[in-house]
Amino acid sequence: MRNSTLLLLTIVVLVLLLLFVPVRPPEERVEGSETSESPSDKDREISILVSIWGMPWEDALFKDYYCREFERLHPNVRVRFIRLAGDMVSKYMLWHIRGDGTGADVLRQHTGSYLRLVDAGVNEPLDGYINHPETGIDDLNDYIPETLEAMTVNGRLYGLPADLNTVCLLYNKDLFDAYNREHTDSPISYPTNDWTWEDLRRAAKALTVRKGARTEIYGFDFMRSSGEFNAFLLQAGGRIWNEDKTRTLIDSPEALEVIRFWKDLTTELQIARPSAMRDTAMGPDKFFQFGKTAMLIDGTWRLPDVLLQAPGMRFGAVCMPRHRRAVSVGGSTLWAISSDSRNKEVAWEFIKFVNSPENLHKYWDMLWVAPPSRLSVLFSEKFKFTSGLARNGEVFIPGFPRESFEDLAGWMLEALSVNPETGKRRVTLEDASRYGELYARRLQVALDRIFLPESTYDPETELRRCAEDINLEISQKLRARGD
Repeated sequence: MRNSTLLLLTIVVLVLLLLFVPVRPPEERVEGSETSESPSDKDREISILVSIWGMPWEDALFKDYYCREFERLHPNVRVRFIRLAGDMVSKYMLWHIRGDGTGADVLRQHTGSYLRLVDAGVNEPLDGYINHPETGIDDLNDYIPETLEAMTVNGRLYGLPADLNTVCLLYNKDLFDAYNREHTDSPISYPTNDWTWEDLRRAAKALTVRKGARTEIYGFDFMRSSGEFNAFLLQAGGRIWNEDKTRTLIDSPEALEVIRFWKDLTTELQIARPSAMRDTAMGPDKFFQFGKTAMLIDGTWRLPDVLLQAPGMRFGAVCMPRHRRAVSVGGSTLWAISSDSRNKEVAWEFIKFVNSPENLHKYWDMLWVAPPSRLSVLFSEKFKFTSGLARNGEVFIPGFPRESFEDLAGWMLEALSVNPETGKRRVTLEDASRYGELYARRLQVALDRIFLPESTYDPETELRRCAEDINLEISQKLRARGD
């Protein structure tokens, strides 16, 4: 009996240890956290951990330049580094807020999950640091105002924006030129920032090449995803959310107009592929790179990729075609301080460092996946050419010379300038919401059903059900919070 009792107690103790001893997730790999430290590492007084997400070669900027240069400027600080992938970004940040200071001090985030992380208490309010008389900053007016507005929660900032990405219309000049050589009496000009939906439809119809039942060149293609849907919806004059962003409004006539326009392109005119093939290696971007699509709607991040993957292609980019409104959705990456950090002051110094005009230009010059968030960088001469990124003789991101600026990035200045008639920029972050991830997930299911080959699903019914499901889940979350 006594032996059985001892055995039972031993098992209970082991179970409790397994439950309460912190274990680092297997996906996490911290650069610089090896047990064998150099003498110089041991002599340093402060260590901070920076978490980022992105492609491995971007370490050349974030780790090899930002972290090492900050260490050079602050000899008593050691900067450790972790790169997260996919859905681990939010999971890691939520998992590490447990009060023991073992998580990252500096967090690179995105507006897509930012508000949810703020609600969860992940981010430290920055107002006290920004307004500090000695270590604060006085140049917030240099940031694109819309990015700061998107990061303001109940009057407080919980992150500083680093960039503002958006979507655009890419076009293959060679396919336009080939068409014009054969149709001298009815040529089609290259797209401009003033194009409309009707201009897009007309050009895509003309540029589509068929041989029998087979389509050899599609005039236009795009991803059937929530991001593109949001952009078209706003252009149609619709709204994504109500005023406090607790109810979606996508069961609207404007939303149905977007679906019908997409259906017209893919089914009736057959000038865009019926399936965007989101989950394969042959998505719309690949067809564009292979010269099989004349025009493509995609993000700013696609431009350097096309230049790398299709170096012989002559292509350009312009703002998204407009409808009732000239508008496009955007997203912003940002830097935040973990509320669990034991070195918040040093973390703040690091954020100031990476968000300086010089280092935001470095970000654009090396990666150019999205225009920087600071106006002084965006409207500078240095913005008009890039160096790109190469390591050990291998080019990961090609740069572009000054003479290619208008073709590749000139449209960004148009999209991010204030329209004197409306007083607004073309790029908006009004789709950002603490329920954005829920919205995108539910909407994608509805879009996939609507655009299945030979789909019999009624678009109006699907949009209504989607809105009802989203709003029901939001109301349940609000009740659980006591709101």
